[in-house]
Amino acid sequence: MKVFGSILSCDSLNLQKEIDRLIGMGVSALHLDVMDGVFVDKIFLGESVVNEITRRYKGITIECHLMVSTPAKTISHLDLDRIDRVIIHQADSLRDVLACVKASRCTVGLAIVNTDELHKINEIKDAMHDKIDKILVMGVLPGEGGQPMRSNTKYLLELAQKEHPDLIIGVDGGVNMHTLHEVQSANEAVLGSCLFNESAEETLAHITKHYGE
Repeated sequence: MKVFGSILSCDSLNLQKEIDRLIGMGVSALHLDVMDGVFVDKIFLGESVVNEITRRYKGITIECHLMVSTPAKTISHLDLDRIDRVIIHQADSLRDVLACVKASRCTVGLAIVNTDELHKINEIKDAMHDKIDKILVMGVLPGEGGQPMRSNTKYLLELAQKEHPDLIIGVDGGVNMHTLHEVQSANEAVLGSCLFNESAEETLAHITKHYGE
C-alpha cells in the first residue's frame, strides 16, 4: 500500500515547515486538497499555492484532490508537468478534464462517496481513457479533515476493486492506525489528521511496517 500525506489538517501558517516535517518522517507522496468554498463549504489551497508546492518539492509524488465546482477551470491554472495526478468528483466533467491533461504526464482519478457514483463510473467504463488510473473511495464526506471513517467504506472499496480490477483503488478519510485494517486491501491510502498530532511518527511507523509497499 502506498501512503499519501494530506496537509488538510496542518498548521496553515507554517505550511512549508509542516510539509518538511512529513517528508522528514518518511512520507514520499503528498495529497493536496483543493477546495473552492462552493463544491464544499471550506476554502483551502488555491492554485498558486499548489504550484508553489510542486515547484519546491520535486522528486516526490504529488496528487491534487479537486473538491471544486469547475475542475477543468481549476486544472487549467495548475502546472500539470509537476503534478502526477488530479482527482475529481464529477464524472460528467471528465471530457473537459481529459482535454486539459491530454498533453501532460498527469493522470486522472475519480473520487466516489457512494455506490451511485461508482455506478456512474461503470456506465462510462467502456469509454475510459488510459489517462484515468484511479478510483478514490471517500471514507468521509468531502470537505473537512478529522472525521471518523464511515461504516460503508470497506464495502465501497471492495466493490470498486471488484468492478475495476485494472485501476488503482485508494481510500481517503478517517484512515489511521486503528482503522487501516478495515481497508488494508486498498492500493493507496491518504493519511491526514493522524499525521498532525503527538503520535504521528508512531502512527506512520506502524502503518509503514504493517501495510507499506
